[in-house]
Amino acid sequence: SKWTSGLGVPEILEWDDRDGEAVLILSGVPGRHAHGSLPMQASAGRLRDMFQPPIDWLARFHAAVPCPERATAADLASTLVSRLGSKSASLGSGIDRIVDILGEETGASGLPAVPVHGDFYPSNVLFTGRGLSVVDWTTFGAGFPLQDTFSFLVNTDYFRAGHVCTLVEKYHHVFFSSSPLWAWSRRELEHRGCSQADARYLFYGFLADQICADASTPAEWWRDVVRYIERYDFPAPGTILPAPETT
Repeated sequence: SKWTSGLGVPEILEWDDRDGEAVLILSGVPGRHAHGSLPMQASAGRLRDMFQPPIDWLARFHAAVPCPERATAADLASTLVSRLGSKSASLGSGIDRIVDILGEETGASGLPAVPVHGDFYPSNVLFTGRGLSVVDWTTFGAGFPLQDTFSFLVNTDYFRAGHVCTLVEKYHHVFFSSSPLWAWSRRELEHRGCSQADARYLFYGFLADQICADASTPAEWWRDVVRYIERYDFPAPGTILPAPETT
């Protein structure tokens, strides 16, 4: 593709799917992973070093790469709603409320889908001296605006006092606390002219996608996240909530 080298994306060297089997050979890309996890009270400089390069890369990615599917956020939500129905038994009645939110008509529901990496988190992002390389494109497709931004922020590992944060603690820290992390998403939302209702819609679209796509995370971890936000009636991200109880 014309945009692979400029974005630090592996090029397809060979593809063969004959006889019911597929062989894919990709070029290598330079870079190194970011160092470990972040303390919850990381300095502004540390946060900038960690998050500004991926945010800048996403801006170039969206400018250079056409969306592979003509769809709106509402179209994506409709697909997720059909998949969420099977999650109620394991994740509780809060799933039904997320389904209701995704059925609402907001300014965000009419936004066009954007190209997304689909698994944009630190393990798939390599830092180089001149920018980033991004690997593992198996989940590339059409997604919600800010989906990759939300993903990178919340799927970074955080710790406090020797304690590695649980999934529900990370969702609180990134989206529902007074930490500076929400500012990264807020700036992107403001740049797009999104209201608080739009931010809420996009966040729960992102959350629904994460729940449906992530088969490796234990169901009880997602249940903790859903029950936590259900306790506060599914607020918009940026709302300050009490920290979740930990054991």
